Order: sequence, then C-alpha cells, then structure tokens
Amino acid sequence: MQGPREIYRKIKNYRLSQKIHPVRRIDRVAPVPGRRVVAITFDDGPCAGPARPGTEPLTLGILEALKEAGAKGTFDIIGSTKFKYPDVKGANGGPYWNGVGYDHYPEFGQDHLGGAVNQPDLVKRIVADGHQLSNHGFSHAAFGPNKYPYASRRFLPGFDAVVEDLKALDEYVTALTGVKMELGRPPHYIDRIVGGYDAYDAYRALGYLYLGAHFDGGGWQASSGDFATDVDNMVRPLQAALSEDPGCLNGSIIFHKDGYNMSSEAPALEGLKRQLEVLKAHEYEVVTVRELLEMSQFTDLSPDDPLYPAAEALLRAGYIVAYADNRVRPLNKITVRELNRMSVPAGVPYANRRSAGTERAGERAAEQTGEHIGDCAERAWSRGLFQIVSQRVGPPGLAGRHFGKSSKVERTDIVAACQEVVSQMAIGEEENLRRNVLIESRSRETGGTDVTRGEAILLLAAAFVGV
Repeated sequence: MQGPREIYRKIKNYRLSQKIHPVRRIDRVAPVPGRRVVAITFDDGPCAGPARPGTEPLTLGILEALKEAGAKGTFDIIGSTKFKYPDVKGANGGPYWNGVGYDHYPEFGQDHLGGAVNQPDLVKRIVADGHQLSNHGFSHAAFGPNKYPYASRRFLPGFDAVVEDLKALDEYVTALTGVKMELGRPPHYIDRIVGGYDAYDAYRALGYLYLGAHFDGGGWQASSGDFATDVDNMVRPLQAALSEDPGCLNGSIIFHKDGYNMSSEAPALEGLKRQLEVLKAHEYEVVTVRELLEMSQFTDLSPDDPLYPAAEALLRAGYIVAYADNRVRPLNKITVRELNRMSVPAGVPYANRRSAGTERAGERAAEQTGEHIGDCAERAWSRGLFQIVSQRVGPPGLAGRHFGKSSKVERTDIVAACQEVVSQMAIGEEENLRRNVLIESRSRETGGTDVTRGEAILLLAAAFVGV
C-alpha cells in the first residue's frame, strides 16, 4: 500500500507533466551518448562542524574527497539559521532532531558553524575549486505548510516572503563570490506557497531552474547505531543499481548531504568517498549540474536526436520548449494553448493564466526580475510574434488568449504563422529567404494535418532563430 508521501509525489509529478513552464525541474537528463555522466548535489551547507565521528570539518572533507576523485559537485547552500530562535530541540532520530519550530544547521545550538553567512570562506573555497552553488533558501524556512512530517514547523507567509528569502542569499553570494546562482531547491521539497503560488513561481522571479534529484545518496536518515553500517547503507543501493544496469544513472542527479543526519552524525563524508569509488569503477564522470545541462538539456530528448539542435536553440533564445518536468514529449499532438506559450520568450508574461493567483505571481515575478515589457523593444516584438501565432492558429475571436487547450493545430496554419513572423523580422532579404525555405522544407518532410510538438519545435526554430 502506498503511503501519503508516494501518493503526493505522483500527484505532483502528474501536474508537472501537464504544465508548460519556463522553470524546469531537473531530476535527470537524457543519457549523454558515448559517456557516463552524473551530478551530485550537497544540501544544507556549508558546514564547518566536524565530520563525526571524525574531527575534520565536513565541507572541507567533501571538497578534498571530490578533488581526489577528479569530481565536481553542486552545493545547495543556505544563508544562516541562527536567527530562528527561540526554539526547542526535538528528539534525535526524528524529523525535529534539529528544531521543532525551525531547522537549525548544522545542528541545534551550533548554527554559527553552518551557512554561507557564518562560513563565507567555505563558500569561496567551493567556488574556487570549480564547483557550482545552488540556492536552498537563506533561512531554510519552508516555502509553505506541510502536514507530514513537519506539521509543527513554521513557514514563510507568502510569495513575497519566499522571494525575499531567496534574493537575500542570491545577493549575498553574488557580492561574496561574483557568482550568480542559477538553481534552487526548496527546503524539504515543499513547493506550495501560501496564496495559490508555488516554488516554480518563485524561481521564475529569480531566473532559476528547479534542482531536483533522481537518486538518493543517503546520509540523512537516522543512525542505525553503528557508523560502519550507516556508511554501508549509503553505498549499497548505489552498488546494487549499477551492478544491475551500469548505465542506469547516466544523466542523473544524486542527492547528498553537506551536514549531519537525523542523529547528529556524519556518515556523509565516508559514504561519499566510497560512492565516488563505485562511480569511477563504472566509468562515470562526476560534473556540476551546469556542466550536465551543457551536455544534455532534456529528460526525454537525447543530444543525438535530430530534433535536439532546434529544441536547444529555442531554449537558449529564451523560448519555452519543455513541460515543468523537463520533458519535451515530441510525439504528442500540440495544442493551440501550448503553441501560444511556446511562441513567447520566458520573460514575457503569458496572455492568460489558469487563475488570478498565478496571474499575480507572474506579475510579481516580472517586478522582481525588473522586466518592463513596454520599455523593451525586443520584448514588445516578441509579444508581436505571439499575436501572429495566436491569430493564425487560435479559434476565431479568441486571438491572443490561451483558449483551445485541447484544440489541435493544423499544419497550414502554423506554417503560415511562421512565414508571417519571418516577414516582419529585420533580418535582411537573404536570411529571410533562407528561413522561409527552411520552413517550407520542414513542412514537406512531415505529413498529415495535425502537428506534433516535435514538428512545431522544428518550425518555430526555423522562424524564430533560423535553426
């Protein structure tokens, strides 16, 4: 029988699979041809506390282990939890081990040993060693309420508070290191934000991708009472998975800890060293999430797929190509609503949203990022592209709006829309002709009346970016 967490996870994944969104959740990407590549993320640090039962500072130990293995990591850091008192400590081994009202890292009463604000030199060392930083929230406060297992935990009161918390860490890290973070992971993966928003709205405001994970590297569970057993419990699942299928983690993100487990111990360091040995034995490269995405962007579209160059070109130009779960689903028939959203760069607010709540979230996201559509000629021109596509393929009288969610797009309409888009671009006669020829040839290569998402991507890429 499935527990509440598994049921909730399935519901959330289904919702992501139905939502075209500029923020993609990156759990894994399509395997990189000819190589085995994986990324490891480290949550809740940096940590200057000892890697118990040893005495070496935990984050420094992780950095040395990565260096020795020739590996790069992605550190999902916090700002500080020292401001979250008064609070009381919960029982070791349970979800409140480090605080009943709030999380405290690396442990209750020792907040000065953790977080970027308290350990700036560790953050600088992470960057200097070539690793990537991700935003796990300044205070590590939950974005919203969670009945199980954190019913007693306090949470941020709404969208503005979540964005403010994220921006505080983002700006601190930029000032400290000169690095602009590109990823975010909600504390405890709690996506819901009070007021009808979610983590995807907040990350859109910061220009982030959602950092997920595909494989649990362990190190966070309560201790078995024996350190060697705790380390074995981290390594055994990885060994078993790769023994059964050596390529099963190619393109995956592995979750890991840069902190103590729920018993205030640190098997994470020794477990990591052995996991790196296992990965090396199976010929894996360990890279940052940024490097992984440079090799392979999507979960269901391989870099050697003929569609990949067009999809990646649109993505890099700022267009929305994939669903929130990072899948392109190229064989699905594209709907009018999807095509409308795909014809506007991610910085341009959608013409219509599912609810007033998400409408306000989009407006606030635009305010947070400083987007002023009317003041930007390029953005205004992009909205013109949207209007052309919408008028050509949408139901009569509803141009410019996201009606027709289930309405299929006819080939003649999208071809005509793409040609009209090209005719209005200031790209020169020769480039105009080249793009029109590309549109025509791609239209002839495919058949039938309805258009798949993959075919639409090829046509939009030809029109919008000439690829």
